[in-house]
Amino acid sequence: MSSDDNRRLRVLSKRKRVEARVQIRSRIVLLAAAGMTDKDIAQKLDIGRRVAARWRARFLAAGVDGLFQDATRPGRPRTARNAGVALF
Repeated sequence: MSSDDNRRLRVLSKRKRVEARVQIRSRIVLLAAAGMTDKDIAQKLDIGRRVAARWRARFLAAGVDGLFQDATRPGRPRTARNAGVALF
């Protein structure tokens, strides 16, 4: 990991105005860089082992910017009708 990536991840993991999921993802990558396994990261952050592995892989593939984007999911997009929102 480059020093610039390390610095950006540290800022994201501690900044108050960043979404909580981006903070968790940043912490996952930082702990992985420190040598922790997916299992140890999962226990420390109270997340699933597969979640830790997914975000480590996403960071390797797309860098820091990849932590901001959720993967697209299959299926039809939600509409106001099936989201339970009243239309009037």
